[in-house]
Amino acid sequence: MTLKTKSILSLLLAFLLTFAGCSAAPHKERVQPPMSERILQIAQGMKKLAGVEEDECLLNASDEFPAGSSVCDWAALACAVGGAEDNYTAYLHALEAYVKNKLGEYSSLGRATDYHRIALTVLALGGDPTAFSEDKNGEPVNLIEFGTYNYPGELGAQGLNAFIFALITLDSESYAVPDGSKYTRTGIIKEILAAEEPGGGFGLDKGAFDIDITAMALQALAPYCGSQNALSVGISPGEISR
Repeated sequence: MTLKTKSILSLLLAFLLTFAGCSAAPHKERVQPPMSERILQIAQGMKKLAGVEEDECLLNASDEFPAGSSVCDWAALACAVGGAEDNYTAYLHALEAYVKNKLGEYSSLGRATDYHRIALTVLALGGDPTAFSEDKNGEPVNLIEFGTYNYPGELGAQGLNAFIFALITLDSESYAVPDGSKYTRTGIIKEILAAEEPGGGFGLDKGAFDIDITAMALQALAPYCGSQNALSVGISPGEISR
């Protein structure tokens, strides 16, 4: 990772921390700008750090903003969701090349959350994560399948975040889980619920509470709050709402 890319990450984190801190400020009259406005401000700051002119596209700066890296994928996703104007088509093409090269060399994109991140980025940028790029046999890659219900390794080996992001990825477009799959939506939900700490909250590993993991777990479970939503996936409503 280049120095500029590290600086971009630092700016992104600084902005998020600043805005998070503002929301806790005691001045009730302070009004927070909409999230889309915050993201646009972050995008402009990242352009400056990457040496990109304000009227040019950040995602064209492939050397300083390489597709497939964790920082850049999440930033591209945030910019797309926030409505920032940029060359998302170019980034998708670069991401296609990254996936093709990675699968050609290693036959895997890495950890489960690497599949989740790339799938969510592809979806946010207007691509189809169920048929994206190609593997070493020239076949389209189903990032949803291999990142969630048919992940080739042990989904939970990475930690609870793999189950959390698997559920978020599945629910990003309400993707169906075929019968006979290695993992089920219900099973993933139960894994997350079982990881709740005795005092509440969640952590990457059992016994280690973490506010970030807790926030993501709640986001993943939120669609299943309510009796009908829980029952639809074979979960007792009490398990979700406790």
